[in-house]
Amino acid sequence: MPIAGSIRRHVLKALGAALALATPSIGIWDAMPASAAAMPTPDHVVVVVMENHGYPQVIGSSSAPYINSLKTGGANLTASHAITHPSQPNYLALFSGGTLGITDDSCYTPGFSSAANLGSELIAAGRSWRSYNEGLPSQGSTVCTNSATKYARKHNPWFAFSNVPTNTAYTLAQFPTDYTTLLKIAFVTPNLCSDMHDCSVRPGSPPTTPTQ
Repeated sequence: MPIAGSIRRHVLKALGAALALATPSIGIWDAMPASAAAMPTPDHVVVVVMENHGYPQVIGSSSAPYINSLKTGGANLTASHAITHPSQPNYLALFSGGTLGITDDSCYTPGFSSAANLGSELIAAGRSWRSYNEGLPSQGSTVCTNSATKYARKHNPWFAFSNVPTNTAYTLAQFPTDYTTLLKIAFVTPNLCSDMHDCSVRPGSPPTTPTQ
């Protein structure tokens, strides 16, 4: 089970620090009554999307120690499921609430939709938003795939929307090392090797199931 095997160590530390800011608040939100007058607001929210493994393959698995360490400090959503197959429509639905008529992983024309989505709503509300995409050739690139870096645009739904500037899509190498500079909302998409999708063994590793 490859679990974020090729993401740089400092980025994993950064994600941990950012998620540590968000997850305690998530737990508080879950416990507060609906009538509460004010809700706590995390300084930063980092969303990391991985895929293709079931709940029991990850939670409690010794091959996913980092993910399990995060679970202990936050909410555990056990009734969240994909809505279709394959990947691309699910990512669009996650980001915008609908599949936009996309039913497969085919390469679409960038910016083909002006539908409301998480990125556009944040921008309209004056909130900061950015994505970090592992293997993306350069900031704002709309290339569909990059075999050398195992990048796949099908896992990066923001490129479908004309109301989300392409320059808000950064490479993973641009993830800040100064965590105070993180924006309000950041999505991180690992490449096809690091997101549990492919790559049973990392280059240079022994022939065993890798961990972070």
